[in-house]
Amino acid sequence: MAEETTSNIRTYLSFTLGGEEFALDVQNVIKILQMQQFTKIPQSPDYLKGIINIRGNVIPVVDTYYKFGFDSPDDEANSVIIILSIPIRGEESNVGIMVDKANEVFEAETGSIRDYPSLSEKYNSNFIAGVYKKQEKFILILDIEKVFSSEDIAELKTIR
Repeated sequence: MAEETTSNIRTYLSFTLGGEEFALDVQNVIKILQMQQFTKIPQSPDYLKGIINIRGNVIPVVDTYYKFGFDSPDDEANSVIIILSIPIRGEESNVGIMVDKANEVFEAETGSIRDYPSLSEKYNSNFIAGVYKKQEKFILILDIEKVFSSEDIAELKTIR
C-alpha cells in the first residue's frame, strides 16, 4: 500500500506596514477597503483610529502603526483597511487594521514557516507566529489573536 502524505498548506494575505512585510491567515480576512473617513471616539484607547460603518455595522479601526510602534505614514490617504474577524473567548469580533498596502495572497506549507528569532527586539515576538522566506525576502507571519489581546478586544467592543 502506498503511504498517504498530507501537506498542511495555509493561505495568507501579505501586507506592508512601515516598510516591512507581514502576513496573516486569510481565514481572518473579511475584506480590504480603500482608506475612508473615520468617526473619532473621545477618550478612546490610543491605538484606536476611529470607527467606520460597513453595511450598518460599526467597525473599530486600529492604528496598526501605533500598535506596532511605527511612525505614522506621511500620507494616510494611500493606506488601506483590512477588515478582520478575530475569535476572542469563543466570539467573533470584527476589527479593521490600517496598513500601507495589501500585497498578495499566497500559500505556504506550515513546515516551511520558521520560528521567529527570540533574540530580536524589533517586534513583540508574541505577535509573530513565524517567518516565511519567499524568494529572497522574509515575511513575518502574524498571530492576529495575539496582536489583539482579550483586553484590547473587550475595550473595542464597548465602543460599538
